[in-house]
This record gives sequence, structure tokens and C-alpha cells, in this order.
Amino acid sequence: MKDNNTDYQNDNSRNNSNISLSMAVISVIATLLPIIIGLALWNKLPDELPVHWGIKGNVDRLATKAEGIFIMPCLCAIIQIGVLIKLYIDPRKEQIHHKPVLVSIWIVPLITILINVLIYIIALGGKVSMTMAVFFIIGVMFIGLGNYMPKLKQNYTIGIKVPWTLNSEENWNMTHRMAGKVYVAGVISIIIALLNNVLSDEVTIIIFMAVFLVTGIGSVAYSFWLYKVKGL
Repeated sequence: MKDNNTDYQNDNSRNNSNISLSMAVISVIATLLPIIIGLALWNKLPDELPVHWGIKGNVDRLATKAEGIFIMPCLCAIIQIGVLIKLYIDPRKEQIHHKPVLVSIWIVPLITILINVLIYIIALGGKVSMTMAVFFIIGVMFIGLGNYMPKLKQNYTIGIKVPWTLNSEENWNMTHRMAGKVYVAGVISIIIALLNNVLSDEVTIIIFMAVFLVTGIGSVAYSFWLYKVKGL
């Protein structure tokens, strides 16, 4: 029986060509790009920047200008280096298709840039709902994950990495085909974001967290069911 991985088998040899040293370095530099933007805006930014929002969508923590500009990009750069190391040392990295690898490499830099730019816009008086923006970004991520989940081959870096999926290729494939429906959660997240002016922030967050938990726990539970009941 032909599965969704068939189309990806012919070009697995291209995977590592997308994890070059130059791309890794550029991705880390991109993660630090908000620092350059912040320094360029230094004289225009207020002395304190918003860095955290409460459940009601209101700013509940301010940081000094220097903290707001430097801390988050630096922490995210450390996370990005960890992601790159994990991809590099994965013994099954040859099996990861190049597109999910590219998504993994660039997701942290892109989110870091977007969130920090939004912080600068809000600090400069822009009217932006951070709650709506974050849900929209995560929703797009879910759609991207849903698109590539069914096509992932077994690896230790990307996907649902529990003992049952890693020990059985059939379990892995069936679990990730089901988990591909995670795009539905992404669409729901975006709809929630767009309806943010209708629903209260508390209700929005509760609905989003419920969708997130059901999607994640449901995928693992399905994998375990395949292992226990179907013997896969």
C-alpha cells in the first residue's frame, strides 16, 4: 500500500544540503536581528518596554529599554542553537525531509522577529492586540505542522517522539497521518484570534489551550492505542 511518505523518498538525499553551516549561522544572526532594530529605534523607544501580557491581554510587566531589547533575542538565540545541535546530532537526520528541516531551522528566528517587532510597535503607541497576534502566529504554525506531519519519516527531532512511534514505523506513520489533522487546530486558533473582539481574552485563552491540549494528548493517546490494542 502506498503511503504519504512515498513522494518524499526520492529526494531524501537533499536533506542535509539544507543544514549547512552558513544557514545555521544566518538563522542565529536572524534571531538576534531584533536587537539591531531596537538599537536603531533606541532614541524613539520609551524608557520601559512591555514584555509580558496577562490573561486579560493587558501588559502586566515592563522592562527597562535595554532588557526589552536584549534579553528575549539572546534567550531565543540560545534556544535556536539548541535546535540546530539537536538536528545535527539526530542519528536519523537522513530520514527527515528537507522542508520540515527548514521549518525547524527558521521557526524560532521568525517568531522572535515578529514578537519583538510587535513589542516595539506597541511601545511606540501602536494599537496591536498581542493576544490576537500570538494566536494567529501559532495558528499558522499548526497549519504548517499539519501539512508536513503525515510526510515525516522516523527521527528523534521532529514529530511525535514516544517509544511506540520510534519502535514501529507503522505506528509512526499512522500516528502522524492522524496528527496531520492538527491543521484543524491551527484553523481554529486563527478563527479565535480573529474573533478576539467578540470573545473575552480569558475565554479565548481557555479555548485555545483546550484545543492545544486535546491535539497534543490525543496524538500521543492514539499512538499508545495503536501499540496496546493493534500491536503496532
